[in-house]
Amino acid sequence: MKYFGTDGIRGPLKSKYINKKFFEKLGRSISYYLKNKYKNKKNILMFIGRDTRSSGIEFVNAFINGVQLEKKIIVHNIGIVPTAVISYTVKNTEAFFGAMITASHNTQNIRERNKDSFLPL
Repeated sequence: MKYFGTDGIRGPLKSKYINKKFFEKLGRSISYYLKNKYKNKKNILMFIGRDTRSSGIEFVNAFINGVQLEKKIIVHNIGIVPTAVISYTVKNTEAFFGAMITASHNTQNIRERNKDSFLPL
């Protein structure tokens, strides 16, 4: 299964690959990456948002559970927002990372923004 597309991770909703367990592992992996990339930072701020689909709630919570295994990561769930809000927030705050749980064309996906490149990872 190819996870990463042109702008994030895509896959069928609640499939063998895109499910709560996947989002928790993804959150854990991203927090591990951020912790190692920004070793000299005491705390690492990130934001997560979602679209209006009810399925996003469980995926956001699973992602946050994975992220919070790293104690120095501070994640703020900003709720239902347009995707551009995550990009704007990461670019204009002290955040190092942002994620947006959204769906398009009947697949669930997550879009990421990195502070350094401001491009999808």
